[in-house]
Amino acid sequence: MNAPFAPINQIFEPAQLLMKNFLYVCFAGSMLLTACSNNENKSTTIIETSKTDSTIVTRTDTTSAGASAAFDINTIPVTSKEIGKFPYLNAPEGYHYNDVIKSDFENLHFAIKGRLTGIEGKSYKTNIYKNRDSDTPFSPELVDRAYNKAITDLGGVQVSDKILPGEIERIGKKVLEQGNHAYSIIGDNDYTLSHVRTYVLRTAAAEIWIELSLYEGGGYINILQKEAANVPKVSIIKADEIKSELDKSGKAVLHINFDVDKASLLADGKDAVNQILPVLKNNPDLKLSIEGHTDNSGAADKNKTLSIARANTVLQSLVQSGISASRLKATGFGASKPLTDNDTDAGKAQNRRVELVKI
Repeated sequence: MNAPFAPINQIFEPAQLLMKNFLYVCFAGSMLLTACSNNENKSTTIIETSKTDSTIVTRTDTTSAGASAAFDINTIPVTSKEIGKFPYLNAPEGYHYNDVIKSDFENLHFAIKGRLTGIEGKSYKTNIYKNRDSDTPFSPELVDRAYNKAITDLGGVQVSDKILPGEIERIGKKVLEQGNHAYSIIGDNDYTLSHVRTYVLRTAAAEIWIELSLYEGGGYINILQKEAANVPKVSIIKADEIKSELDKSGKAVLHINFDVDKASLLADGKDAVNQILPVLKNNPDLKLSIEGHTDNSGAADKNKTLSIARANTVLQSLVQSGISASRLKATGFGASKPLTDNDTDAGKAQNRRVELVKI
């Protein structure tokens, strides 16, 4: 924006210079307040503006000095606007979505003040393309402005405009790739890291996160509504069922619940392990290989280590209950031997298991 006063030169006296600067600040402040008061667009359809559009998009650099400060979601105002239904945002006029990936529940990483933070909920992820019948190319700048206006008109707030160096390595590229993040995030170069924007939108009932990544020729958008996991209940196999399965096929599959990403047993996990005890006590010649398995979330080497640790937890629990360690061994296979696909929450729950195999 051009200054409303002519450049100050050397002929001004100090008092005049002070007054001129004061008037300038007042004028700029009044212009900003006026612009904010006119932001009343109620539409959730994004309209692309032309290159002659005079709208000024102002963004704060959220990755500078205060980047390490803790983020408090309660500082984001709750919008009173009607925002429609999930995923809330159509593609800009003249553009379209393609290759949509939906999930009822997953953990995606969003940049907050430049640092990647995992957030869980239902998600909608897609590419953004220019319509095929268009005679103009994809414009990252205009698409960026269109989304910025649509989101802020709804009451959303931008909380990051880049990803800080080292964040990709801290989370792990494989984790981000498995989360189907925008390719620009896992690209990990100066251009891509500086072209990822994060917004958050709060309503009285929901917290919505939006990740926008644009480049010459296309773009990506991830939309996630934060929600707690609705973990499907898995019933415990009783001791007589374990014995029956071992006699029939030489192995029994147990779904034993552990703490997330840990090898410590939850309460119902302990109940499941306790069902193994009578089988071993009533069959003193029985020896078992305890084999841990995970779903495919996270890095493969981490999953294998976790599966071994969980198998060892079961083994130690049985030993502490009086079973000789010479009758048991523990190993883990990570996600390398799934029972079913990992495309759904139900499938992943089936793949997270412990198998008892006759030795």
